[in-house]
Amino acid sequence: MASPAPKRPRVQKFREEYKKIWNFVTESRLGDEYARCTICECDVKISSGARSDLERHIKTPKHSNRAKAFSSTPSVMSMFSPKSRSSLDDKVATAELLFTTFIVEHNLPVAIADHAGELFKMMFPDSDIAKKFKCARTKCRQLMGNIAEDAKSTIVKSVKDTPFSLSTDGSNDRGSEQIYPIVLRYHNNSQVVTDVLSITTPTGNSTGENIYTALSSELDKHGLSWKNCISFGSDNAAVMLGNQNGVAAHIKKTNPDIHIQGCPCHLLHIAAKRACQTLRCPIEEILIDIYHYLDNSTKRQKSLQQFQIETGHVVKKIIKHGPTRWLSLHKCIERLVEQWDALTGFFSAEIKDLKKPSDRLKRIDLFFSNAKSKAYALFLKFALPTYINANLLLQREEPTVHLLQQRLHDVVTDILMAFVKPEAISKESDIYKIEHHRRSRQKDREDLLIGHDTRLFIDVMKAETKMSGTQLTEFFEDVRSFYSTSLKYIFENLPLRDEALKHAKILDVRVRTTTKFESISYWINRFECLKPRTSCEHEQLQKEFVRFQFDRLEGLDVTMRVDRLWQEISELKDSCGVFKYQLLGQVMKGLCCLPHSNADSERVFSLVRKNKTEARASMTRQLLSDIILIKMTLISRGQSCYGFVPSPSLLAKCGRQ
Repeated sequence: MASPAPKRPRVQKFREEYKKIWNFVTESRLGDEYARCTICECDVKISSGARSDLERHIKTPKHSNRAKAFSSTPSVMSMFSPKSRSSLDDKVATAELLFTTFIVEHNLPVAIADHAGELFKMMFPDSDIAKKFKCARTKCRQLMGNIAEDAKSTIVKSVKDTPFSLSTDGSNDRGSEQIYPIVLRYHNNSQVVTDVLSITTPTGNSTGENIYTALSSELDKHGLSWKNCISFGSDNAAVMLGNQNGVAAHIKKTNPDIHIQGCPCHLLHIAAKRACQTLRCPIEEILIDIYHYLDNSTKRQKSLQQFQIETGHVVKKIIKHGPTRWLSLHKCIERLVEQWDALTGFFSAEIKDLKKPSDRLKRIDLFFSNAKSKAYALFLKFALPTYINANLLLQREEPTVHLLQQRLHDVVTDILMAFVKPEAISKESDIYKIEHHRRSRQKDREDLLIGHDTRLFIDVMKAETKMSGTQLTEFFEDVRSFYSTSLKYIFENLPLRDEALKHAKILDVRVRTTTKFESISYWINRFECLKPRTSCEHEQLQKEFVRFQFDRLEGLDVTMRVDRLWQEISELKDSCGVFKYQLLGQVMKGLCCLPHSNADSERVFSLVRKNKTEARASMTRQLLSDIILIKMTLISRGQSCYGFVPSPSLLAKCGRQ
């Protein structure tokens, strides 16, 4: 009989109790088979012996010597251990906290704090606060952590028992380490606010499972449950929204009823971009060529300014087009059309003056020498606002999820009307089924919507025989292809028939007489955190809804932000002083948290790029997380650095000896 296989040794992992036993031990970034010693600033492998491994490390000469040095050096935290605090101490602590928020809000390096204390003493020699002000970089960094922790505590208390939405996106702006901000949207009994809980990094590669694990770990650490998360928002990448291994798929295993919201801003941008790529005029590439040809040469910029003056144009810079930026293309084309004559003259002179012009200059000169190029530019100047205006609505910070489906429907309608015959639209009961790609359904070239300026320009070019019949035919074929390509992408990718977005229209108070309780039922049956606790409460909710439909809501501005409006509605009382819409208000305020795009995460990344710069390359993820959390808290509360009011608990924590 074969001997049994030897047992594999049990792998030990980090436990929270270690931090209670040794205050210098914490989690390691290398994984849960290691522990971090903050005294030695090293990672100790504990997979075999766990506590005994740590005890063995503590007995090493390195640790013993550093522990003695630490015990003889005053801790930074000793500055914040209040023994007997006076009114002046509180004022000084407040001044130091305000100075710290000033540094954070204005993206200043923490190092400037080193001279602040002495500078304030010189500036305000009669001030007792200035005399006691001590906030150099080390303390300033600690205060940032305290402010962030206090803000995070407030966020967690607000979110713990209420519905919230979570969104995230990946960024590699910090180099090899990809970061994921955890952005929460919730109603704070005033309006919907957007806060950053933390910035996390997945262990290992950024797979859907690893990202989900990192998100879940942060929620668990703060006592938040996926069950109260009614929506997950992200960009449309497969790692986020993939049905099999995306983050959304893993979240659905924990909370099957969660609403998954991609980013229609990205999708509309892609629809317009793909439509532009069908044109026989590489206008995006030309815009990039023009900018870079001028950008690094003061001589060329001065020469262009001279042409602008000679042609009667206002001297303006050429705008840089970022292919991934949602709104830059239209602004660049507007500037291109506005400065057309000056640019044409400038590049014509440039190519004549150079014996060996670059390939870039040849492409630009060929573009301006072709009459149809301006026709394409004028057409895009007319056509792109359909996509841009919808994108602007979806980038608002205020909740607009109740308007999302109708706005997307309007985009489809506008595009159809531009190139499809009216009879083809009116005959089809479902406009999403119109065969817009069929030539027989499309308008004749005289009826295509290409913009008044475009039509006038083409008429002039025809009269002056500067555009041939072939060029005109190609241009109008491209116009049809532009509209049809973007429409095809929109039909395939945007949530035009999404049931959740259809029921989200219940938030719009202006259409309350035509909405049905069916939409309320959809949401309370889907989300446990919105569901009435008893059958009596369910009946009361329905009664409140019926009463709400007939209520004239006198004295309320129904055009205000929908989240603030529902807060005011929830506070209305009847003649007996009883709240009229207590249950209905709770449900609606929860629904206001549903995201309409991923613009919240994009705004966080904008803050990251302003703070994580080449000059601050050594910034830790924790410091970056604290800074972003503080900045987002100030923004969501409508506060500035000088309007920041420290909480009593924060003052107590930062009190002086």
